[in-house]
Amino acid sequence: MASRDDVRARFLAHALDRFPEDASSLGAGGDHRLRDPSAAAFEAEERALTALRADAHAWAPASPAAALDRLAMLRRADFRLRTLKDRRARRNLELVALPYAAVAYVESHGRAAGARAAQIPAYLDALGATLRHELARGWVPEPLVVEAFLCEVLPAAAAGLRASGHADAARAYDAFTPVLDACGARAVEGGDALGDDELRFRLASFGVDPPERLAERARASLAEAQAALRARCPGGEPLAKHLARLMAPTLGDDVEAFYVLRCDELVDRARDRLVPWPPNTDVRVRVLAAPPGLAHGNWPCPLFDPDAHGAFLIDPDPAGNPRFWAEVFTVHEAVPGHYLQSAWWQAAHGDGGHAHAVRFLNVADDVAASWQDWGPMVMIEGWAVHAEQIMWRDGYFAGPAADAALVSNALRAVRVLVDLGLQAGRMTPDEAAALYVREACMPEPWARAQVVRHRRIPLQGLTYLAGRLALEDLEAAAAARGVSTLEARRRLLAEGPLPPALLHDIVLGGG
Repeated sequence: MASRDDVRARFLAHALDRFPEDASSLGAGGDHRLRDPSAAAFEAEERALTALRADAHAWAPASPAAALDRLAMLRRADFRLRTLKDRRARRNLELVALPYAAVAYVESHGRAAGARAAQIPAYLDALGATLRHELARGWVPEPLVVEAFLCEVLPAAAAGLRASGHADAARAYDAFTPVLDACGARAVEGGDALGDDELRFRLASFGVDPPERLAERARASLAEAQAALRARCPGGEPLAKHLARLMAPTLGDDVEAFYVLRCDELVDRARDRLVPWPPNTDVRVRVLAAPPGLAHGNWPCPLFDPDAHGAFLIDPDPAGNPRFWAEVFTVHEAVPGHYLQSAWWQAAHGDGGHAHAVRFLNVADDVAASWQDWGPMVMIEGWAVHAEQIMWRDGYFAGPAADAALVSNALRAVRVLVDLGLQAGRMTPDEAAALYVREACMPEPWARAQVVRHRRIPLQGLTYLAGRLALEDLEAAAAARGVSTLEARRRLLAEGPLPPALLHDIVLGGG
């Protein structure tokens, strides 16, 4: 039988070699490479991962930490092997966006990306051949996704690469249009939906409630948020009108200074009172402008480089920063949300041994989208939404920011209902958009953009509320066992982006 350390090391080495973009986000090197999207590479990956899974399954864990490492690898392998066998791993247009995001990540961290950008033409040629082969085998793409890539993703990637001086890579994106045209010619609404069996498998893999229970809890959360919002409407003003008025103002000219100040305030308010701080770590949030064409949000602190920082990504344009959302956005993406969470991982696991690094694969958004495996996101997004609730209960959100926090709760609930409905084939895109407009008071263009997001990255949207609920369940169970809130949160943050269901014994003190 292979030793524990040998299996873990080989599993990690395989992952970082096959997915060098993941190695970059972990700070493990590989900046000069892109993965191989050819059919032969997918076949070789399936063979290698099948053997690694067998070795991991044969382990006899000697400690709770060893057991968590083993479960993390088995969950990852089972998910990936399923998508390799049913060919969904190949039939994923997010692979088109991946190389531009990989180049932008490296450049935004002050590293040279020329070698990686130079590989984009060959990468897109190989990916185009793979996608055309899948079309010939009967793949039916989703028209909303194809349209989004034709009209938004390809032009943004080409423009961003040109602006960075990577002209050949930009031309390769321009030349990819015929592949997407071929996808569009075969596209049928709902043709690429998961279906009920796959939906249930993925929710079980993520360690969250089954669809019926998750929908029930989402409806309850939505009703609670709506009631609280209606109570805040002055003089019986219609809720949609009230929110539209609040959402109109934007931030001033110095957007970066605004967010830096908010981050500093949150550090002072939350540190070791509401959330535990990473040991021997001075969390300083690095605020950066998001690269053109990429969403604002968060890049995690690189696990393998304890001296490096993550980034809180913002839109530097004041017009793109409604004042209404600013506090919720900062709590979610910076402190005590994603930035603090990844700083915890770096402090707890960023030593030279990287003993538990197999838990931290597939964390960066672009890498996760290339897999469509949102298991780590249950903890990642769940914690960030849980952080919003922590700050809500502490009275941080006041005035319009309190309305924004409640609208966020409503949106997360609607995301669950839309994800479940679309992927089970029980909801049309028009019905999904109407649900956002009716239940969360969102404008129709925004609602339709959200539906495209649901189609592009199925089930990612439900991880926000599903993760929050799972974490709240764990904290409540820990409190019933006499574990303090801060200690329960320390145990949650210290173990990495594992599905909360795997952390039950450790958080409750029995691990």
